[in-house]
Amino acid sequence: MNRLWMRITIGLFVGFFFLLPLPVQAWKNHTLMTWAVFQGWDGLQETVTAEPLEVFLAREKDKIGTLLQSEEEWAKTHIHAYPPRPPELDFITSQEKDLRLRFLRALRLNPEMKLPLYVMLLPGLSAEEGKTISRSEVSVLSKDFEQRVYVKLSAGEKVKALEVLATASDEPDNGLDIGLWEDNGTEFGRAYRYGKQPFGNPKLDYGTQAPFHMGFYHESGIVGKAAPSFLKTFPEQRVHLFQALARLAFQTGHPYWGYRFAGWGLHYLQDITMPYHATIMPGRSTLTMISIALLDMIGIHGPKDSAVSEVSRAHIFIEKLLNQELHEAYRKNDQEAALFRALRDEKADKGYPAYFDRFLSQVAAKESRAASKPLYKAVRAVITDKQGYKDIERVSEEGDYDARLYMAGAPEKAVQEYHRLIEERMRSFGAFSRIYLRSLR
Repeated sequence: MNRLWMRITIGLFVGFFFLLPLPVQAWKNHTLMTWAVFQGWDGLQETVTAEPLEVFLAREKDKIGTLLQSEEEWAKTHIHAYPPRPPELDFITSQEKDLRLRFLRALRLNPEMKLPLYVMLLPGLSAEEGKTISRSEVSVLSKDFEQRVYVKLSAGEKVKALEVLATASDEPDNGLDIGLWEDNGTEFGRAYRYGKQPFGNPKLDYGTQAPFHMGFYHESGIVGKAAPSFLKTFPEQRVHLFQALARLAFQTGHPYWGYRFAGWGLHYLQDITMPYHATIMPGRSTLTMISIALLDMIGIHGPKDSAVSEVSRAHIFIEKLLNQELHEAYRKNDQEAALFRALRDEKADKGYPAYFDRFLSQVAAKESRAASKPLYKAVRAVITDKQGYKDIERVSEEGDYDARLYMAGAPEKAVQEYHRLIEERMRSFGAFSRIYLRSLR
């Protein structure tokens, strides 16, 4: 590639990601989908004893320290552009007295996460009076138009394994990966030495977690040559780390944390089933993107602005519509809802290999990227309120809304195709989740 083309490509990709308002929340609420995937699994109906994190850390300190050293070596060997962890963050030799902080810093996670004992209730269920806890206890983020209900658990309380796993599968979106880069304006971001954020908007809270929740493993080689920063993504490292911690917790008699860590790892694999997390600009070829960038460089900004906004709007619409339909199915207790049937459909599981270290990048991401173009076209085909749809980014930031209004009166054939593609994604979501959990059991 000559230098001009390289500059054009870099200009497009950098501009694209720094303009995208909501790039990294793949599915709005993983708990709703994880619960449906595993609802019938016998092994997850058992109860486990809620245990404070500090108890697990104190009792297994040496084993945890050894495991984290091993995980660090694995990441340095297998994860592209992985920045080594600073020695002062080592779990065993750290001078930090607070075990929760020592652990979060050793994993280079957001140390403001409180990690209380809790579960998230499904839509339609109500909590006992005095049992709920606020969102600020479980998340570093304040906005929650979904109005999730969190129920506090007491140390020693019995809780169903499925509740722990399903709740934990949404937990990384509460802030585990927020503010970790040196240009995010946080003390721990500077201390972690990940470097500057390679893509995504470092000034937006959700934007800072982008490189941990997205993976562009199958883009054109032009992307890697022109903009190597977009290859600096770490969802595979996160899955491997939390999978290892889950195994250790199970092996040492801490099943509550086994399921909770398993849920954390599950989240990143599930994120990659969202096509907009596995490709930079769904629906556009590399040649089209370069053409758009070239026009932008000579002062014709409309095509790039339009492409950026379209990706953002489609991402928001897909998430919101899916979330609404799941909420409705739970409130009605409609076990035969199409989304539920897709999530628990195990027929396709045997068509995939058993879980291995590169499953996320070599299987899940490859399939997800292939699904991006058809889904992009399907979204365009169902949108009827084009003027309202243009404003979906602002509306989604300001409050709740009904995504179905944007597709009211759409051709039945287009609606059926859209839902077929989403149900296909949900089948993969379920299959990959089950394959992952089988690797722990």
